Amino acid sequence: MQPIQTCAGIDVSAKTLAVCRWRNGKEQERSFPNDAAGHGEVNRWLGKGARVAMEATGAYHLQLAVALVKCGVEVMVVNPRVAKDFARALSNRSKTDAVDARALLEYVQRMEFRPWQVPGAAVMELRELGRRLTQLIQTSTDEKNRLHAARVAGTNRTVRMDLDRHIRALGQQIKRIEQAALKVIRGDADLAEQFALLKAAPGIGARSAILLLTELAVLDRAMTRVRSWPMPVWIHAYTSQDRACRKRCASARWATAESEPSCT
Repeated sequence: MQPIQTCAGIDVSAKTLAVCRWRNGKEQERSFPNDAAGHGEVNRWLGKGARVAMEATGAYHLQLAVALVKCGVEVMVVNPRVAKDFARALSNRSKTDAVDARALLEYVQRMEFRPWQVPGAAVMELRELGRRLTQLIQTSTDEKNRLHAARVAGTNRTVRMDLDRHIRALGQQIKRIEQAALKVIRGDADLAEQFALLKAAPGIGARSAILLLTELAVLDRAMTRVRSWPMPVWIHAYTSQDRACRKRCASARWATAESEPSCT
């Protein structure tokens, strides 16, 4: 087995990627845009076979992780709480993108490497549909608020009618996206099982279950112990209005069983 020639830590934000690379005993830092072109530049700078650590940051890290894995880079997605504790252990007091990237480089060099797996095609398709559904629902809500304000203010009738037509059209679009999402879910046994568990939770309907599954399905199951709970239990806890219940759920979510550092 050939030794790893390149390691890197990547601090991911909405617009930029701060990368700290170790190669041939030297550290280098660069910044890239967090878009498709930037992901290609990162891939070329790291090279095939490199090992990378990045924090889980929802929408912002996923596309980068997928792009890197597809180009032969080994990726480890780290629980943000674990990364924070590790940086604290290194006595990192400052908080900048470059410092965070350097801490993640240390992490990938010292800790047991756990490769991240790209979610299946059905999961990625559901995620796209779920994100679009969220956008349409938000737009519909905004338009309904505008229509309510227009009626109260006695706004021009033509404007009110236009808003009403747009709201009805958005409702039809929402239904089409929901049906497409349900088709994807029913065609995948694992997604169908998780969907059924979500719907079994108190207060969770089909639409809410789709939106929750959109985000939950892309998570690494090893990242949080909550994934091992019966799903209705922790979904109920996470959506509960009881602050103590939410606090317990949050604590369990970020609990970790990470091993002690092993020097390489």
